[in-house]
Amino acid sequence: MDPCFQPAGTLAGESGDGPHGGDGFFQIPTVQARVALEKERIVNVWIVADVPGAVPGGMMRHMLSHADGLLRLGHRATVFFSDAFWSSGIAGVDLRSSGLRSCASLLARCRHEVPDIVNVHSLIAPTWILAQRLGLLQATKIVVMSYGADERALPTQPGIRPALARLRIALPARSAIPHAAGIWCLNREDMEFYVSRYKVDEKRISLTPHAVGDLFYEPTGNVRRTVLQLLFVGTWIERKGIGILSAMLPQLLSQYPDLKLVLAGTIAAEREVRATFPEQVQGAIRVLPVLGPEQLRKLYDESALLLVASELEGLPIVLLEAMARGCPSLSAANSGMKDVIEDDQNGWLLESRDPKVWADRIGSLLSDQAELERVGERARTFAERFRTETVARRALEWYGSLLEGRTRSP
Repeated sequence: MDPCFQPAGTLAGESGDGPHGGDGFFQIPTVQARVALEKERIVNVWIVADVPGAVPGGMMRHMLSHADGLLRLGHRATVFFSDAFWSSGIAGVDLRSSGLRSCASLLARCRHEVPDIVNVHSLIAPTWILAQRLGLLQATKIVVMSYGADERALPTQPGIRPALARLRIALPARSAIPHAAGIWCLNREDMEFYVSRYKVDEKRISLTPHAVGDLFYEPTGNVRRTVLQLLFVGTWIERKGIGILSAMLPQLLSQYPDLKLVLAGTIAAEREVRATFPEQVQGAIRVLPVLGPEQLRKLYDESALLLVASELEGLPIVLLEAMARGCPSLSAANSGMKDVIEDDQNGWLLESRDPKVWADRIGSLLSDQAELERVGERARTFAERFRTETVARRALEWYGSLLEGRTRSP
């Protein structure tokens, strides 16, 4: 264990050597390390992603929370969304050239300001890494923000088109990402993938979670949790496990006729989302394609269980936000969910992708209100380590190790 870190408050009855207590992913700086960090020079960080600022979602909340944490600690942070990039006016061209567009749009400012760190989303990172290797970015360090190693999510079916899709993502990533100053991973599976497949030195990888905004920790009025309300939050795509949700719902309704399933933050229109489900369950569904943070917080407070059925993730920020609100989750046993959840302690994990198994497990959990409350409270306690400033301090220590003692005046 890094001597600058100690286990964050462990779950009741656990020691610091348990599944989470001794893992650097769940550790926070000691008081001495915090004081040392806050006395160091100001670090200037740019955070660049290939998503528009007009589309709310987990990636946006992560970026803004990270910037907020850095600013609170007296450092500098600037967030750039794709709205700030030059556009060709052709959607297909823009989608396939987002790395080039982002770098071209910000290069002059970057050369003038010379930020210490450019934290850039993995899909557009290769262009930035190439620019740095060509000497265009002076002393700026490029850090790859990996929300889930993109190559792991590529189609595996045979055929020319899937092969070209794999090549378009994998070739630039494999040739460039190993040359980044560092990689910020959200889960251990991604970290191991970069080490084994990309041959990246593990010392250059930070296993650091999302930061959860203060809003999700604030006490609210006496909101009554609805025993028979399930919640899904995420983009409405196959990778998020939407097939499991649609197939399991009829079975659950036969056991709990008054059950409600809220589908929030889908981005996809309500009509498209509803088309995934059979006619007989339509009355049990509520669809909220776009919603604000306050609405989302209210849903966490009202719902009995968050469902995270994804095939592959980085670390869903919705999982951490729900934990902070005392809403437990049933999650697929992969990606960052596996790092954060200890089964039957602060949530539940499920290996199977069989909708019937999911329906059976949900039905069992809904039948024990006391257990839902117990696990929800343990989740709330566990989520304290995801507060904005805690995660920002962890990131700053890592940034400092990458900068190798360079100095800059405030």
